[in-house]
Amino acid sequence: MKALTQLLICGVVLFGAYAVSAQTDLSTQTIKLWDVTTGQEMPAVFKDQGDVTAMALSPDGQFVAAADEYKSINVWDVKEQKLVGKLVGHTQYVKEVSYHP
Repeated sequence: MKALTQLLICGVVLFGAYAVSAQTDLSTQTIKLWDVTTGQEMPAVFKDQGDVTAMALSPDGQFVAAADEYKSINVWDVKEQKLVGKLVGHTQYVKEVSYHP
């Protein structure tokens, strides 16, 4: 039996060539980076423990911010493919994430 999968496209870099998406198979959240000019998936893949509720890619393409069901925002370094920060303290789940130049 094939697992149920949900895909959520969350953000595109303005004037850039990348998009970021979150996909869940009901057990793991996978955050992926895509080259929108070729449609190809980039090597950067990030795992998140909770359901991703919002995401954004920084204008320079260096960071992905992903809010999750645990009321936190994880910040990932795209090149290093590692978690570099966690923003906590929200009283509700985060519905939107964005970067300001």
